[in-house]
This record gives sequence, C-alpha cells and structure tokens, in this order.
Amino acid sequence: QRWARSRKMKIIGNAHSHPAGSTRPSSLDMRLALSSGLLVIMNKKGLMRAWLKEKGNSKNFDLVEIGHF
Repeated sequence: QRWARSRKMKIIGNAHSHPAGSTRPSSLDMRLALSSGLLVIMNKKGLMRAWLKEKGNSKNFDLVEIGHF
C-alpha cells in the first residue's frame, strides 16, 4: 500500500486467503481494515467472495457481500 500511495495511486481494496477458514472476513480482518474498500477472500477450495467495507463507525465496520465467484 505504501508503494501505491507513494505513486499517487488509490487503494481500492485487498485480497488474501483463508487456507483453513471460510470466505467470510474474520474478526482480525475487520480489526485490520483501516479504510473502506473491497476485500476479496479465497479459501483452500478456491472459492472466492468479494466484500465491500463501507465507511462507518471506527470500531464496527459493516461488511456487505457483493459477489460470490
């Protein structure tokens, strides 16, 4: 993210895997998500889901499922 911001790019989201878990954002994902944007999560079976974290309360983020791939 620092690399992109240093080049005046806007971060629109991030992606990562949950090899032993579900495609739902974990409590750690929610705590580490500092800004609004797209979150794509893949599990060990290759199932991906995209979530949109909307702006809101700094302690409770509303995550809305926007796709199922």
